[in-house]
Amino acid sequence: MVSVIAGANASLTKDDISKNEALFQDAAYCLLQSEIPLAAINTACEPAHEHRAKVIFKLSSDIYLPNELIAAIDIFVLNAQQLAIMESDEGTIQEKAQRQQQRGAQCIIVTQGENGCYLFDHQTQHHYDAAPLAAIDTTGAGDASVSALASYLLYGYKLPEATSVAILPPVSPRPEKVAFPR
Repeated sequence: MVSVIAGANASLTKDDISKNEALFQDAAYCLLQSEIPLAAINTACEPAHEHRAKVIFKLSSDIYLPNELIAAIDIFVLNAQQLAIMESDEGTIQEKAQRQQQRGAQCIIVTQGENGCYLFDHQTQHHYDAAPLAAIDTTGAGDASVSALASYLLYGYKLPEATSVAILPPVSPRPEKVAFPR
């Protein structure tokens, strides 16, 4: 069971983001999730893009996302159940992801737990198998996966390869650090 106690997340405001815009200055990626207020999410996308940072957004709770926000997200990560709620119409995961792209999404990663994930962008549609591991506690799995995705993008991996590593970590040693791309 997952219980959410909003705590500090609920108190984050647009003004907090605006007052701390300098934090975006040297960022390559801005990771956001829906456990902070929608106004703060919207506000964070603007300085992130002004400073050339890509926005990775993980849907953590089932909330309505306006088209303007979806269009401001560079990589939209959600699970298959959340996609089904957002896209209540019948259809495959591919068709539902395509409708999110019509709403403005640039890139969508739909996670499916033990069934892996799908990556959809305007050039790619690819399924990745999950790691062949027994799940013990999946509570933080999505957050860990998104963090791995961002880390490997920072290492210079292209999105398809970074997605593969995030869903199926390699057994080989980690890559050497490289200059963070801008």
